[in-house]
Amino acid sequence: MSATIATSAVQSFAKAEQALQAGFGPHQPRLHEAAILFEQGRLETAIRQLRAYLNTHPADPDALYLLAEAEMRQGQSGAAERMLAECVRAAPDFAAA
Repeated sequence: MSATIATSAVQSFAKAEQALQAGFGPHQPRLHEAAILFEQGRLETAIRQLRAYLNTHPADPDALYLLAEAEMRQGQSGAAERMLAECVRAAPDFAAA
């Protein structure tokens, strides 16, 4: 990954993180926990938690976007692109995607 792409990805993530944190509520504790795991760098655990969450909330744009970010950080760009595409399908107006 080039430095320009990496910088852009970090900036995009920062914006998405702000949007995600603003949208978390007490009705989404599993998603909030996954975001904390992500922030702590515990990506594999966050990914497992996000996939489990998406089993019951398959169109949640916050979860789809966060999963895409986690997969991208693990070098799984193809999986990340699929999650971003799903996020856009689920919520075309979702600002972070």
